Amino acid sequence: MVRFKLIRDDDSEGMWISQRLNNGDFDYWMTIDAKYLPEFVGEGEARALGGNHLVTLSVVAPSEAGIAKLEDAAETHGIDLERSALKRLSDEVKVDLLVTYGAAATMFHKTGNNLRKLLKEAREESQKVEGLFRFYMDRPQNRVGATGWDIIKGELWPGGRS
Repeated sequence: MVRFKLIRDDDSEGMWISQRLNNGDFDYWMTIDAKYLPEFVGEGEARALGGNHLVTLSVVAPSEAGIAKLEDAAETHGIDLERSALKRLSDEVKVDLLVTYGAAATMFHKTGNNLRKLLKEAREESQKVEGLFRFYMDRPQNRVGATGWDIIKGELWPGGRS
């Protein structure tokens, strides 16, 4: 069973991370990110998007992203560490850096006004993702056809093209 713990909580955003999971080939984590949309896009745009809250369930695999993408993610956040120091970061920090960088495959996202309901739906979806991991990862993540396998490596093009 996938369980989540809160790792970030502020006025406009919360993030939960699962325990370490494994698909048989590598370890991965799931995250649930909840954003209060009016803080990010304004009230009018939030209404147009379907509600005040956006909840996203993602899959992140630091080993698949690799140290170069982790370096890029850290640099984007203004963190200047040598590779050896990056490797020693906790799994939670690596996952958080990669999610905010965009090296995370989206498994579920939904907007609405009832945050509790959206979070419950994301947790329910996480159970399905764990059981059908390869099927979820095979789904296209963008219009050019990159799958979840590509995205967790930080690649936006299918097959790793840059």
